[in-house]
Amino acid sequence: MGRRKADKRFPNNGAMGGNQRIRWWEPWGLTCRRGIRQLRGMGALNPMWWLRLVGLGLGGFAALCVVAGLAFGWQFLQFVPIGRTLVAALVMPPILLGGFLVTLMCPLQVDVRHKHLTATHGQSAIRIKRGDLHSFRVDSFSPSLRRLTLRGRTIRNNVVTLRYWLGPHVDAEALVAMLRCLQSDQPAR
Repeated sequence: MGRRKADKRFPNNGAMGGNQRIRWWEPWGLTCRRGIRQLRGMGALNPMWWLRLVGLGLGGFAALCVVAGLAFGWQFLQFVPIGRTLVAALVMPPILLGGFLVTLMCPLQVDVRHKHLTATHGQSAIRIKRGDLHSFRVDSFSPSLRRLTLRGRTIRNNVVTLRYWLGPHVDAEALVAMLRCLQSDQPAR
């Protein structure tokens, strides 16, 4: 396989092996703080939220039994494994807790290419294609702590404002050049 030509618009092509992409993982501590803020916003750090979840599971099970008993007669309850069904209703909070922990442990990955920007966190992803990036800004709080703020239109036609922390190894000048290319409607060469 031959080597691809380096694009002169991207100054870090030589350093990145000519891949025409900038990719980084958001620092884990900052991703964890963002996840805790989101969990607090939806109320998942409140013990009453978990009690309501268990109550809804048990209440839903009771309502299902009453409706089925009225519809089919109460004899069917002798065939329903009540213990296993109650355990199924009580398993939902630990499953959610495991999902929350995985969300906190997985850092966010941002991948900027000359055709699109993709941010993935676990199995969810946001993609902004060329020409759909409206504005961007790189704020520097210290030499090792920088934040990228983007405003653009996703593939699903939603206008979003996204904030990502830059890793310490990300070249800000190369990133700005790549994002300017994404902002234009000109096709990549």
